[in-house]
Amino acid sequence: MKKALLYFSLAAGLIATAAPDVQADTCYSCSPPPQSSCFLCNPPPNPWMIRERFVNIDPSNSDQGGVDIDHYSMIELDASYFFSRNISAEFSLTAEDPSSSARGSGASLGNVWIIPATLTLQYHFLFPNNPFQPYLGLGINYSYFSTSSNCINYDSSIGPVYQIGTDFQLSRNWFLNLDIKKVYMRPDVSVNGGPKVTDDIYPWIFGAGVGYKF
Repeated sequence: MKKALLYFSLAAGLIATAAPDVQADTCYSCSPPPQSSCFLCNPPPNPWMIRERFVNIDPSNSDQGGVDIDHYSMIELDASYFFSRNISAEFSLTAEDPSSSARGSGASLGNVWIIPATLTLQYHFLFPNNPFQPYLGLGINYSYFSTSSNCINYDSSIGPVYQIGTDFQLSRNWFLNLDIKKVYMRPDVSVNGGPKVTDDIYPWIFGAGVGYKF
């Protein structure tokens, strides 16, 4: 019995000696030790994160509405507030004026300013010792439309948003970000003074950028 205890003690000592020294700065998501400086393990007093993305917006241009909106790219800004390590709210905003055309004839209807504002509630999946921090989001979008031509008139739109993305931690505060949103944008539109019909734009928004956590 004494020999067994001696061997066990020696083995435990060897394992403890060989174990790597975990540094607090290497924490990615929620890895030990508890005193880690990782933001999502121990949120600081200011749990804010901001991101800037380059986004490509791909409208679906359904058969309704009679208007096609071109694909377009622009900069998107967002701010996130973390209620806990896993739960956050994100507000994103962007603006652009893609060209529009009449479906079928292809006649130009001028540019359409689109200002989509999106609020999503996100759940972040945290994996110990892994710099990838994927998330899912669900929320609501409000889009404001303004046209440069009297040929076309858009109303504002409110609809749901589905989101998937991931942050990749580069350092204590800096992240890379990939993000995909599906926005159910359904404004009423009138062409050349005709009756208003619902235009199912339903764009996909693909984004890549950087983030900073305070």
